[in-house]
Amino acid sequence: MIGNNIFRLPFVKGLLLLFIALLTVTLLSPMTVMASADKTTKASAASEEESAAAETVTDAQAESGTENKKQYLFDNYGLFTEKEADSLKAACLEYSEEAKADIIMITTSTLDGKTAQNYMEDFYDEMKFGYDKEYGDTVMLLVNMEENNRWVEIQGYGQAEYYVNNDRIEYMLDDITKILKNGEYRDAFLEFAKQSAYYMNESKGVKETPASGNTNSNGSTGSGNYGESSYNGPSNYYGEKEENPLYNTVVQLVIALVIGGISVGVMAANSGGRMTAQGRTYLDEGRSGLTDHRDDYLRTTTTRVKKPTNDNNSGGRSSGGGGVSSGGHSHSGGGRSF
Repeated sequence: MIGNNIFRLPFVKGLLLLFIALLTVTLLSPMTVMASADKTTKASAASEEESAAAETVTDAQAESGTENKKQYLFDNYGLFTEKEADSLKAACLEYSEEAKADIIMITTSTLDGKTAQNYMEDFYDEMKFGYDKEYGDTVMLLVNMEENNRWVEIQGYGQAEYYVNNDRIEYMLDDITKILKNGEYRDAFLEFAKQSAYYMNESKGVKETPASGNTNSNGSTGSGNYGESSYNGPSNYYGEKEENPLYNTVVQLVIALVIGGISVGVMAANSGGRMTAQGRTYLDEGRSGLTDHRDDYLRTTTTRVKKPTNDNNSGGRSSGGGGVSSGGHSHSGGGRSF
């Protein structure tokens, strides 16, 4: 009899429902763990691939008897060691294939009296970059190491004008500029290559709308809206891509607890007889009253919060933007000092 009645108690039923909810979480958790393990494995594999990339490319070329003659890294400043340069060349080749666009890296000690934007435009016109044709899809990075004028500039040509547009370049510069300021130049260049390939394959927030330039009084073409016309709302920015929250273990646990809590509350509210006694039912008002009172000071607690300061690591919005080279090739763009 007791065994049968115990399962009719509200709190026992609530515990059973809570147990069922937690069991559901336990069954769903392996999915989350598998996804997390997959991400961890990929991250570890990516690190190993980067270190072995140069050797892999060299071995493949040796076996086939061919060699990729295209140059991706132009280290005119001499910023990298031979080993670092080899790893960056391999990264450019790998991510260029993924992006279906040339990924070009340039360092220099002087801009020869030009702006960073004009320097890169002339460089593109002269070298005729492009993944599958001259003056084709290209993403370029320039790092100027000139004293008192250190600058990083990114430009996108061809399809990259749309997919590595001005908006996305701002987010790339947010990440790359911080790394450059720390003196981690190789890591900054690798970050550029990764993000370029990512954005060339991310269509959210992009429309392939041809840009139009402004004609200046001297007949030359101004910056117009090059690199801006393709903006179609926020993108899935690199490192911030939305994931299904239902695969998050914490979210699953909260849902289970809420369901269990609601169930217990509903059952408790509907169980037992109606309470008829009130607070004044057993009160003898003729003999009841306040007999004494006192106030005791315990303590004073003061909380101090540091006033936030403006961290301007990102360098603000870019200077320059998109435009057209003297050879007539439009591009997106942006740059900052570091």
